[in-house]
Amino acid sequence: MDELLAQLDWSRVCETYAVRADISHRLAGLHARGQVREFCELLLSPDANYSARDHGLAPRIRARTINGENVDQRLFTLASNFRSLTDAVEVPQIVKNAHLSYLGIGVGSEASCLLNPTVCWVTNVRTIWTHLALTHGGDVGAANEALELYRDHLNPPPQQRDLDMAYAIWYRLDRELRTSLNDLVRLSAAHVEQARIQAGPLVFLWADAIADSLYSRFAASRR
Repeated sequence: MDELLAQLDWSRVCETYAVRADISHRLAGLHARGQVREFCELLLSPDANYSARDHGLAPRIRARTINGENVDQRLFTLASNFRSLTDAVEVPQIVKNAHLSYLGIGVGSEASCLLNPTVCWVTNVRTIWTHLALTHGGDVGAANEALELYRDHLNPPPQQRDLDMAYAIWYRLDRELRTSLNDLVRLSAAHVEQARIQAGPLVFLWADAIADSLYSRFAASRR
């Protein structure tokens, strides 16, 4: 894994982290002030939520009403649940219980991390690929092959969704990712020092920024 980390542009990692950390701070302010529409726009914006961006999900999520209630208010309530968490193992069940169409595993976990970055981590295609690369000792080919076994279960087309299978996979991966992302930050320390930069203090957002660069640089197919 060291060989992969050595090839990263650590300035880019820092820039990615800075953007996401700023969004996290802004979201906290909007939520505290009760600015529902502005909060939801930022929460699902391209720089805030890669999963929503990559699959064009933001307008689909926000276009619906549920029992006459605007989805933005449901998202705002979901955010309140994320912000109050002291243990991120609850995130999968919270997302599942929200019953929000198009808001699945990747989108939900990214939102939870932005809203509670000292507790929650991201479980999306980028962090999963990174977890698989770590598991396979930095073997990019093995990580690429293994990712295909997960990808369509985690973000399948709506007409093909098997939510029970998706959540079962997520529950398992989610617990493994906490360890892997902490390991990633530990392994990156020497490279951060060599690049003469400062690691982001929000560990899970910092790990997410590293995973984003690893995935962008080495993943065989990014869709």
